[in-house]
Amino acid sequence: MPALSGLWVSALVVGLIGSGTHCIGMCGGIMGALAANIRKDQARVWPFLFAYNIGRIVSYALAGAVLGGFGHRLMAAVPGPGVAAVGDRIAALFMVALGLFLGGWWRALGRLETWGGHAFAYLRPLGQRFLPVTNLRQALGLGLVWGFLPCGLVYSVLAWALVSGSAVRGAGLMAIFGLATWPGLLALGSARRFSAWVRRPSVRKALAALIVGYGLVSLISPLA
Repeated sequence: MPALSGLWVSALVVGLIGSGTHCIGMCGGIMGALAANIRKDQARVWPFLFAYNIGRIVSYALAGAVLGGFGHRLMAAVPGPGVAAVGDRIAALFMVALGLFLGGWWRALGRLETWGGHAFAYLRPLGQRFLPVTNLRQALGLGLVWGFLPCGLVYSVLAWALVSGSAVRGAGLMAIFGLATWPGLLALGSARRFSAWVRRPSVRKALAALIVGYGLVSLISPLA
C-alpha cells in the first residue's frame, strides 16, 4: 500500500484545504446555528463547538476503523500479491481525483455527495432530535450524527482508510483528516485569517497540486 506517512500527510493537507472551502459550505451552517443558539456569550460557545467537533471526528474515526478493518480482512482473504497492488492503485487514483476536485479542475467527486445524500436521509431525523442544542451532550450527539453528512472529501479519505492496512490505521487516518478540518470551521470565530489564506486560489491550487503529484507518484511507483 502507499506509504502510511504519505497518506497521513495527504489527509492532513486535504483537511486543511477543505476546511477553508468545502467544509464551511457543508458544516458551517450547523456551526453557526450552534453559536447563535447560545447567543453572544463566547465563554459558552466554545465548549459547545468543541463537543460538536469531537463528535464529528469520532464518527470519522469509527468509519475509518470499520473500513480499515474490512480492507485488511479482504486483502488477507484473497490470495495473491495482486490484491494489495489493486488497493494501492485505488488509493492513488482517489488522491489524484481529490486533488483535482480541491483545485477546482474536476468536479466529478461531487456526485458522491448526491449518492450519499440518499443514505443520509435516514440519519437526518436522528440528528434533528438533538436540536435545539441546549447542553453539551446534545452538541456531542449532533456531531456524531453529522459526521456522516455526505461529503466528497470524507468519502475520498475513507477510500484511503480502506487500503490503510488495519482498523487502527484507518481510524488514525480519518482522525487526522477530521482534526485538520477543525481550524477552518472555527474560522466562524477566531481563525478567519487562516480560512481566508486557505481560500486564496493560488494557495488552494498549490496544495491541491501537491495531492495530485503524490497520487501520481504512488500510481506509477509500482511500475518502476
